[in-house]
Amino acid sequence: MLAGENRDYLSVLAWLNAAEAGKLLGEVPQPDGDLVVHETLHAHLARALAAHNDALGSAARIERLIVMAQPASLDAGEITDKGYVNQRKVLAHRTRLVEMLYADPVPGGVIVAGKIP
Repeated sequence: MLAGENRDYLSVLAWLNAAEAGKLLGEVPQPDGDLVVHETLHAHLARALAAHNDALGSAARIERLIVMAQPASLDAGEITDKGYVNQRKVLAHRTRLVEMLYADPVPGGVIVAGKIP
């Protein structure tokens, strides 16, 4: 989920694909509160963000990312009747996580492009 409206850079709130994470890491990272915090996963994602940014122009750069522990909620309106994710609802419902993406200094659990933990 892209965040960045009226901000200096784009950030992402992401959901973990547990099966793919398990293949990559040999284990499925467990939630730590609202986030999935796993050093090896974070290092992999920081490198992937840096590679993404190197390959694209400045308008498509993604500076920070959070891996959310909770899936999109139908009850909170984050998923539409047709099964699509409603960006505005996700960003509104998860305001605290969006603010973490833009906090300085960078809080724990926030992945920064190219910054390997």
